[in-house]
Order: sequence, then structure tokens, then C-alpha cells
Amino acid sequence: VAEELWRVQFRIRAEVLHAVADAFTAVPLGRYLLNTLIYTVLTTAVMLIVATLAAFAFARLSFRGKDLAFTLFLALIITNFVTVTNLNLRNTFPGLILPSVMSVFYIYLLKENFAQMPDSLYFAAKVDGTSDLKYLCRVLIPICRPTIVTVVILKVIECWNAYVWP
Repeated sequence: VAEELWRVQFRIRAEVLHAVADAFTAVPLGRYLLNTLIYTVLTTAVMLIVATLAAFAFARLSFRGKDLAFTLFLALIITNFVTVTNLNLRNTFPGLILPSVMSVFYIYLLKENFAQMPDSLYFAAKVDGTSDLKYLCRVLIPICRPTIVTVVILKVIECWNAYVWP
């Protein structure tokens, strides 16, 4: 019985390896995986930079019409396909990546996280002569690292599972 079980397992493994080999030879599956990896890494990196800077601007900087701008930003819905088509970006990496860079949910999540930091921390950094960008990079990002890691994980999963958009 043990020998027969071993033979069945060996046959199943051989069939699985044969199926994987067929998948890689029937279509350019390696290229598809590479494209998905490039899309996921670039989109996540650019989105993280854009979302962090936008969240910081809405959470900490004072400028005229900030609340209105944030409300309009949250209400803004752009049809991705129409935008990509009008800009002649179909079948290109920029056309795939750019619509995914602006993620209102992640900007809102980071904005709320940045806004929870005490104002005294920001003012102390300003008294020490720290610029806003240096404050963001050296104070806020290290403190908010768990939220940023969560955003990265969610964005990677979102990009990796984006079968329909490409």
C-alpha cells in the first residue's frame, strides 16, 4: 500500500511539473509575471510617495482653501479608461501605472494618522529649524511606520490582483 501511494504521489508531481512547463511554453507566462512585478513595484513606490506628501500637506500645512481642496479631492472621480485613452497611453506602462497612483483611501488614511501627532511635536521641530520635508522624513514617517507598512501591503495586494485593469 505504501509503495502504491508513493507511485501515485510521484505521478501527481510529474503531472503538475508537466502542467507548469506547458503553461510557460503555451504563453509567455514569464513575461506576464515580470510585467506584473514591474507594475506592482512601480505603482506601489510612486503611490507611497504621492500619498505621503499629499497626506502631510493636508494634515500639517496651512493654506487657503485646504478643507475645500480636501473635500473636492475626496469627491473627485476620474474614469481611468477614458483618461488613459485620451492621453494615448493605452498598452503602455505609464497608462497602467498613472491611474493607480492617486489613491484617495491611502491618502485619507495617512492624513488621519499624521493629524493624530501632537502639534507640539511639529512646533518643536520648527523651533529647531527643521523644514517640513525633514520633519516628515525624520519624525512622522518613523512614527507612522506601521500605517505606512499597512498601506504598502494593501497596495501590493491590490496591484498584484488587478487582472482586469491591464
